[in-house]
Amino acid sequence: MECRELKVLVVDVLEECAEAAWAWLDAQEGIGAVVTEEDRSKPGHLRLLAYPDAPSVLDLLEGRRGEMEAALGLGGWSDAVLGWRVRVVQREDWAESWKRHWKPIEVSRRLWLVPAWEETPDAAFGAEAVVRLDPGLGFGTGAHFTTRYCLEAVSRHVCPGVRVLDLGTGSGVLSVAAVLLGAQQPVIGVEFDRLALEAARGNAKLNEVEAGCVWLAEDLEEWEGPAAPVELVLANLYSSLLTDLIPRLKRWVCTGGHLVVSGLEGDQGPMVRKAFLAAGGWDLQDERVGGEWTGLDLLRTGRG
Repeated sequence: MECRELKVLVVDVLEECAEAAWAWLDAQEGIGAVVTEEDRSKPGHLRLLAYPDAPSVLDLLEGRRGEMEAALGLGGWSDAVLGWRVRVVQREDWAESWKRHWKPIEVSRRLWLVPAWEETPDAAFGAEAVVRLDPGLGFGTGAHFTTRYCLEAVSRHVCPGVRVLDLGTGSGVLSVAAVLLGAQQPVIGVEFDRLALEAARGNAKLNEVEAGCVWLAEDLEEWEGPAAPVELVLANLYSSLLTDLIPRLKRWVCTGGHLVVSGLEGDQGPMVRKAFLAAGGWDLQDERVGGEWTGLDLLRTGRG
């Protein structure tokens, strides 16, 4: 019998730092989503609910209040965490809360993301691609900076015939967006987590592009790579894996192609940038910071 209850981490913070607190929670490994809950009885306060991918995640997070307080302190907020506890909620409550808080996102004039349960807004009808997304519990929505940066790169670089490789595909949103914008088919999505691949397949089906995507359950530390270099590689990965992959990424991205990396937290962004440029064969085209996160767009020059 399916469990109807779900444990969540409830964090009360000062409203002025809610965005930074939300970003910290959302960045923690094993947190599927973070939503807000209004508390009218406490003006100036905001409640954040962090939903875990698995119950064991909460065991790790319960003792990390001090880390969030320290992170907010670096932003100039002291004594900003007002409450920190675990609450049991009904899964139906989670589903409805999630639907209330996630709304359509305009990535660019070319590309929109729209939740599967929402009507497509009038403003999106002029876009080249509207991705319908049902992320499920724990595979992302495209709202976080790391995914959003990659989506903007897809919108910027993908045109008919461009070959795309999506490393750490997660919900499949990047691959689906690339297909809808005209990338050469199939777009290859590589993901170690088989549950995430199920979500990716579901989103490809939802957008009627199943035939345009190939999903590979592979460990990137061992995968040999695509049969031929591609024009665009998207890599929303952790920093140590990215730097380990530099020699292979040189083979996977064709000369004149782009490598877009994200998922870099804190000082990892400058560190990864320096590692790629020191290796030769790459020019930095763009570097952007969103909160604690950094995204890089690197051009493969063929030198080195």
